[in-house]
Amino acid sequence: MPYRFSPIFALALFLVLLGLGVGGYVWLEDYSFADALYMVVITVATIGYGEPKALSATGRMFTIGYILVSFISLGVIGRKLMESALEGFFSGTRKNQKMRKKIDELQGHYILCGFGQVGRAVAEDLLKEKVEFVVVNQDEHGFEQEPFNVCLHLTGDATQEHVLLDAGIKRAKGLITMINSDPTNLYIVLTSRELNPVLHIVSRAEDQHSIKRIKQGGADQVISTYLSVGQRIVDVVLMHSGKASSKAFERRKPLAPQWIEVHEGSAMIGQDLESLTKQMGKEILGLRQAHKDWIQPPGNLCLAPGDAFLVMEEPGSPGQPKPETGGAPKKVVLVDDNLVILRLYTRLFQKAGFLPLTAQDGEEGLALIQQELPEIAVIDYQLPKLSGIEICRQLRLDPRFQHTKLVLFTGDDNPETRASALSAGADEVIPKTPDAFAIIKKVIELHGPQSA
Repeated sequence: MPYRFSPIFALALFLVLLGLGVGGYVWLEDYSFADALYMVVITVATIGYGEPKALSATGRMFTIGYILVSFISLGVIGRKLMESALEGFFSGTRKNQKMRKKIDELQGHYILCGFGQVGRAVAEDLLKEKVEFVVVNQDEHGFEQEPFNVCLHLTGDATQEHVLLDAGIKRAKGLITMINSDPTNLYIVLTSRELNPVLHIVSRAEDQHSIKRIKQGGADQVISTYLSVGQRIVDVVLMHSGKASSKAFERRKPLAPQWIEVHEGSAMIGQDLESLTKQMGKEILGLRQAHKDWIQPPGNLCLAPGDAFLVMEEPGSPGQPKPETGGAPKKVVLVDDNLVILRLYTRLFQKAGFLPLTAQDGEEGLALIQQELPEIAVIDYQLPKLSGIEICRQLRLDPRFQHTKLVLFTGDDNPETRASALSAGADEVIPKTPDAFAIIKKVIELHGPQSA
């Protein structure tokens, strides 16, 4: 790396040059300090004022040499300072360009918003796990220190769409917002969910009362840092004293979403969700009813036969009620050339407990269905290369797909369209409506509940 002149070094060199000139005139011409300094200044500045007194032949030779030395020295100092300044500017620009290029090449990465104490702890763990991620922060502070000097980062406000787009949110797998402001985290969650409907979002919450609001804003998981730390400290203290309760161990057990079905004759029929939550000791996160699906359902809703509700439960935990489904999630193939719709329904089907597989044209969709053998396929009516009706027709000719449920998604409610789709082998035809849950509900009906 080339040596970079500092302003202090340049000033010191100039003072040495000044001192040599003053000393030379005092010694050779018997000038006073003031006269010698005056002579040096007018010589270096090439102003051309007269000498304080006539110079001897030796003084003239010294002046000639001093002019040459000072001219060359000042030229070198000026050049080096200019090179140093330009090198600093362009190296910073090149560094930013390289970082932007690396960020643009990322696929399936994570975005970390906020680089305070909690954000740095998250970044350190991500680095240890060798996970690709980009940090978005208001300033550059902290990135010069190890191990964070290798982090890809952007300086900007994470609530702004263009900053998140620069961080590659459209290609990202997940977003983690660890800013110590609940309103800011909520705004980031809302903006991120709008830009990428299938993004997995984890948010920090300072206030326990903000957890529900941030979840409703689109976060998949909300972590209260103080609550988590408090629980951990209590667990450590109790374990050390030999008085750890079973709850301390339960908090460490992995939890998974489970749908619980309400069967005919169940004691849960007619019971409201609030009392059931207290009875089970688990929060009810979702509810499926014949006429509507709920996310964060109100506590005054009562259960009826055929309803199913969503809780977080330890996998394989014994006892009733049992989850609606067990084992691996059921495959559903989604075929639509509209990427926004595809991402939205991918997320909704994931939330409903399915494993969505996607394709963006007819030929790709047909090949995917033939390869994966899903129980259900949701197909757009109008597709590039191969229409939805033609996909249905070809699948019904294959004995392997005689019992596969085929749902056709149309942009109109034309009876002729519906009739031709049903004659081609579709089990159901659903018009596109603003109600995003309509198709989810229909797929659930076609799939049918399975008791564990």
